[in-house]
Amino acid sequence: ASTMGKATGSAGDRSFRWVTPRQERSRSTMDRLLDTTEALLRDRSFEDLSIAMICKAADSHVGSFYNLFKDKDALLECLLERVDRDRVATFTRALHHARETGMTIEQRATALVGSAVRIAVSRPGALRAWNYARRHQGFTWKGAAEANAAVIDAITELFLDCRDRIGHPSPRRAIEFALVANQETVTRFLMDPHT
Repeated sequence: ASTMGKATGSAGDRSFRWVTPRQERSRSTMDRLLDTTEALLRDRSFEDLSIAMICKAADSHVGSFYNLFKDKDALLECLLERVDRDRVATFTRALHHARETGMTIEQRATALVGSAVRIAVSRPGALRAWNYARRHQGFTWKGAAEANAAVIDAITELFLDCRDRIGHPSPRRAIEFALVANQETVTRFLMDPHT
C-alpha cells in the first residue's frame, strides 16, 4: 500500500509524479533508487543516466522503478525535494544552536555561510541534479519554493534578534537582501561549475 506523491490521479492512469510508499520494503527501494541516482550523478550528467542504469546500480527492477516514479524527471524531482528537506533540517538545527548559544550577529552570519557551503560541497551528485534542474526551463516544484520561504523567514528572525547591530533603517529588508545575495553567491560559485 502507498500514497501518491504529487498525485493528480491514481497510479493506474499514470498521472502521479511519484508514490510515497507505506511499506518498509518499498521505502527501502525508493531510498536505494534515490541514493544510487545521487551517487551516479557525482560522475555523470542527468542526461547520461538511463532508468535501466539506475535500476541496475541500485539492484532493483525497472518495474519497481515505475511502481514508484512516473518517469526519470519525477525521480529527479523527488531527489531534489529530499535534498531540500535535508537542507532545511540542517539550517533549522543551526538556527536552534545559534539561539541557544547566544551567538553574535557576526558568528551567526559565519555559521550560516559555513552551513550553506558544507551542504553544497558534501553532496556533489545533488549539486549536479540541481544544476540540471536549473538549466532546464519549466523544471520547478512547489516544495522547494515553500521550503525556501520558511527557511528565509526563520533565518530572518534569527538575525532580527540582533537588530541593534544592524545599521539599516529597515533591518528586516536588509537581512532579506543579505540572505538572497548569500544564496545567489552559493548557487553561482558552488552549484554551477561553469562560473
